[in-house]
Amino acid sequence: MKTLVLIVSLLLVAITTNAEPVLDITGEPLIPGAQYYILPIFWGAGGGLRPGKAGNSTNPVNVLKAFSDLDSGEPVKFTPVPKIGLIPTDTLLHIKFVETPEGVSSGNWITVKD
Repeated sequence: MKTLVLIVSLLLVAITTNAEPVLDITGEPLIPGAQYYILPIFWGAGGGLRPGKAGNSTNPVNVLKAFSDLDSGEPVKFTPVPKIGLIPTDTLLHIKFVETPEGVSSGNWITVKD
């Protein structure tokens, strides 16, 4: 019975949303839990994202952009909330570095309004 309720819930979410799936650079939908690199779309704008130290932080708790175009940064995983089969443009996401940075308890991202 729980499986049926879950399937119906997922179908309702899929039917009621008009959001398009988020696509990778090749035009394929992002797969939840797969590894991706976040890169700028223009060459010459620097490299990918990686954990690093900023300000007075003593551990790499910030998400920073690499200076070099040749540095792809560190891979991340995207998990939609709620967990569904694809990632629509209007969904909440958990973003996590695949490797937890040294000296940090979690690779999960937290966004703050500045």
